[in-house]
Amino acid sequence: MIKLRVNQQGGAIVLVLIVLLVLSVLGATFMAIALAETQQVSRQKKAMQAYYLARSGADATAEDIINNSNDKFRDSLERPPWTTIISTDNPLAQGTFNVSVVFQNNSIVINATGFVPDPPRSPVSATARLRLHDLQSRAITAVNDLDLTNLSTLQGDVESTSGTVTGRPRHFWHQPNNIYQNTRRSLPAVTPPSLPNYNSGAASPTPHSFVVPNNEIQSIPGSFTYQDIIVNNGGVLRFNTSGGDIQIVVRGVFDIKGGFEIIGNNRVHIILNTPAGATNVIKTSDNNNNNRSDQLFLFLTDRVNLQVKTGARDFSGHIYAPQGYVTLGSNAIVRGSVTGNIFSAFGNPSVFHEPLLFTPPGFPDLIAGESRYWRGNWE
Repeated sequence: MIKLRVNQQGGAIVLVLIVLLVLSVLGATFMAIALAETQQVSRQKKAMQAYYLARSGADATAEDIINNSNDKFRDSLERPPWTTIISTDNPLAQGTFNVSVVFQNNSIVINATGFVPDPPRSPVSATARLRLHDLQSRAITAVNDLDLTNLSTLQGDVESTSGTVTGRPRHFWHQPNNIYQNTRRSLPAVTPPSLPNYNSGAASPTPHSFVVPNNEIQSIPGSFTYQDIIVNNGGVLRFNTSGGDIQIVVRGVFDIKGGFEIIGNNRVHIILNTPAGATNVIKTSDNNNNNRSDQLFLFLTDRVNLQVKTGARDFSGHIYAPQGYVTLGSNAIVRGSVTGNIFSAFGNPSVFHEPLLFTPPGFPDLIAGESRYWRGNWE
C-alpha cells in the first residue's frame, strides 16, 4: 500500500494570512471608527465654538443698539422704512460671525451665525437669536403688585417687575395676551433735561406758567421749563413739531381739562418734574386731536402722581413713570402704554397697547443715559 505524505506547512501559512487579514480589517475598522468619533467630537466642539461665536456677535450687536453707539443700527431702526442690517465676516477668536438685524413683531431681532474653520471640509456653523424689546413693550408695567380687577378692557401684555399680577379685566374677551410676574427687570429712572426757563414777558430767574383759557387754542412757545401748564375746559394745547421734536419740563402743576394737538410728524416729550406727592391730571375733551400714540410721551420723575380721566376723547400716548404713581379712572381710555412704580385703576378704565414702531430720538437722554431697549431671552 502506498502512503502519501501531505505537507501541512502551506496550510498553516494560509491560516496565518487569513488571521492577519481579519485582524487588519478589524484594526482598520476600529481605526476608522475612532477617527470618525474623533472627527465627530472635534466638529461638536467646533459647533459649540461656533454657537458661542454667534452669541458673542449677537451680544456685541445688542450692545451697539442698546448704547446707541452704532449709527448704522440706530439710523436704520429709528424710522421707517426699516431695512435688514447685515454684517458679514466679522473676525472673532478662532472664527468669524455674520449678523442681521431686523424689526419684527414690534421688537428688534438679532440673528447671528458663527463659523469655525474645519479644513478640508466646510466650516462648522451655528446660529443664535436674541430679541430686544422696548420699554413700552407692555400695555401696563408696574414695579409693585399689579391688580387688573377694576379695568374694563385690556389689550396687550402686562408685567410686574417685582411683584405679582392679580385679577382680570371685566370684559372677558379682552384679556391680557401674556402676564409676566416678578421679572426682576430694572426700569431706568427719568432724568429731566436742562432747558431754559419760559418767560412770558420780562426776564425772570424762575419759569413762568402757560395757561390756555376756556375753549381757546394756543401753541406752546417751545422747548422750555415751565412752572405750570394748565388747559382749561375746552381749550387745546397745540404743539407744532414741524421744526423738530419738542421737550418741555413742568415744575409745578400739569392740569389738562381740554385736549392736545400735535402738528407735524415729530414727537413731544413732556417731563413732569413736579413736587413729590402733587397730583397732575389729564382729562381730555372733544377738542383732543392727538390720535397718534407714537408722538406723545409723558415722563414722571420720582414720586410724581398722574391721574388720567379721559373725557369725550381717548388719550393717545405713552406714560413712563418708573418711580411715580399712575392712576386711571372714570372710564379713561389710554391708547399706548402705561409704566408706573404703582399702578391703580377705578371706574372701569381701559388700556389698548399700541407699541412703538421706532426709537424716539432723545429718549435715552431722559432716562439717565440708558437705552429704551432691553434684552429678551435667547431663542
